[in-house]
Amino acid sequence: MKIVIRKHSFETNSSSHHSLIFTNEKMKDRDIEKENYDKEPFEEPGINEVCEKEKKAYFLAGLFDYENKHYKNLMLEEYKIFLSVLEDNDENEILENIKLHKHKYLTTYGCEAYCDTFFYNGPLIDCNCGFRKKFIEYFKVNIDKGRLMLEHNTVDFDFLERKVEENKNDLYQRIYDFLYKDGILIAYEYM
Repeated sequence: MKIVIRKHSFETNSSSHHSLIFTNEKMKDRDIEKENYDKEPFEEPGINEVCEKEKKAYFLAGLFDYENKHYKNLMLEEYKIFLSVLEDNDENEILENIKLHKHKYLTTYGCEAYCDTFFYNGPLIDCNCGFRKKFIEYFKVNIDKGRLMLEHNTVDFDFLERKVEENKNDLYQRIYDFLYKDGILIAYEYM
């Protein structure tokens, strides 16, 4: 008996889903173990590591596109910082591909996000990994003025503006390090 549970994906009675891990070489084993805490020792998930700069950029662009399309530009500021890292490092070909793909993704029904193409079995669009949460956990930088206001318990708008700018610079550097140095994306299937 064949049952289609998610679009573009064939499953039988599986309750599997995808999971995404942001990490670096130093923390890779710890992060995999943390994410995979309830697996039986003999089970090996499908792992697709994305380590090359171009692949990481396309993967992130696809995640941003998906998140911003479905959650009303919730991560638009982070996306702009991501693009500025690429612009400042003269990644014109990558930027052009991202721009063309984003247009196609946003205007064509059924077009998969870039991040989907990195899976050999099922699209990431059905992932329940919570990209925004994973992004914030890994980069540890808050650039949302409202959240900063609550975090610091203040309505001093000058302080908040300075803090946002500081944090944007910090996020810029962390995204740069992720893309050009030691960042790794690991896509688990069947967690």
